[in-house]
Amino acid sequence: MHIIGIVVEYNPFHNGHFYQIQQIRKKYPGCAIVVVMSGHFSQRGLPCVLDKFSRSEMALACGVDLVLELPVVYATASAERFSQAAVSLLHKSGIVDILCFGSETPDLALMQELASLLLEEPPFVSAQIKNYLSQGESYPRARLLSIKEYLSTYTKDTVDTLETILSSPNNILSIEYLKALKHLNSPIQPFPIQRHIAGYHETTIEGPIASATAIRQDLALGEGHKAKGSMPEPAYHLLNQYTPKSINLDDYSELFHYKMIMSNLESLYAVWDIPSNLCRSLYHASKTLQPLSEIVNQVTSKTYTRATVQRAIIRILLSVQTDDLLALEKLNWIPYIHVLGCNKTSTALLSLLSQKSEVPLLINVSKDENNLDDLGQKLFNYELQASKLYALLSQDAILLEKDYKYHPIRR
Repeated sequence: MHIIGIVVEYNPFHNGHFYQIQQIRKKYPGCAIVVVMSGHFSQRGLPCVLDKFSRSEMALACGVDLVLELPVVYATASAERFSQAAVSLLHKSGIVDILCFGSETPDLALMQELASLLLEEPPFVSAQIKNYLSQGESYPRARLLSIKEYLSTYTKDTVDTLETILSSPNNILSIEYLKALKHLNSPIQPFPIQRHIAGYHETTIEGPIASATAIRQDLALGEGHKAKGSMPEPAYHLLNQYTPKSINLDDYSELFHYKMIMSNLESLYAVWDIPSNLCRSLYHASKTLQPLSEIVNQVTSKTYTRATVQRAIIRILLSVQTDDLLALEKLNWIPYIHVLGCNKTSTALLSLLSQKSEVPLLINVSKDENNLDDLGQKLFNYELQASKLYALLSQDAILLEKDYKYHPIRR
């Protein structure tokens, strides 16, 4: 039996996700599907529309067998770190043999070639990236321009194709997954599925396949009923049952300002993966006590995208320390696996995971937490902080201790 891994946010689960699951089961009848899912916060650096437990239940109701949590420090990281950690988690599970991901190009060979190039990063590319960064370009843009120059001897059609690939958020993630597999020398095989109809950033619901962005936008406007035709019935039912949280940046302005008032620049410099210039910009902008959305608008630039700034804010609120993450990087990021959900019909899969996993499992957290080493405990503490932050923002006291009380088997 094949066990297929997918890296997901399900923010929220929609027909595009269901289409992917259908295509997997069509290609691999009888397979099991394991997803690595972001927790309470997304890769855009914003709170998800539903908490991680509700979104896990959605996934299980719509055909997923096992839901594993991507720790918050990676779920809110750059595409590279996000992908490295997610793939490492699947690799360390010891049970996944195929990684499926959505892509906007069917050319796996070309993506593999790009992944190898980016993993090895020839000196010319490294130098050009630094050059473009010094000119104020964002890292993704600097990398794209550098690769185009490096491949300038290729045909124009090939260069244009490469530019198209590297300009798409889904393709960028696809290439990062391939890079991570190569870095780990993992036996997991890639299986891209071409995306179906809706684009990553489409903001309107036009048919049965809508982007998560469009659905979130309608939810924020109180028009969640528009999503009914764009979500599988079980997912839409749960969306209404659990009431999505329309949390915006300004909802945590005061938290952010308090954190900044109680911090100095030196303590901000110790927060993981935030450039010193961005630290200074956020620090000085916070002195105005403006709403957080205005601060994000002010600090966002060609160099630092809105998502980069929003991710930095989450890391500041959680005080994610560089020293901790440097130590975790040496372990390929993953010192434990937290099981968020498992279908009752898939308990044998959970038993297999218990036998094969390279790292301790958190299933009954109050008991299993004792099996974590110091570094694993530090990483899980960030997760607990994220749960408390999300509980505060969503005004849901149940979430304060739910990591310890939630049972991952879906009844």
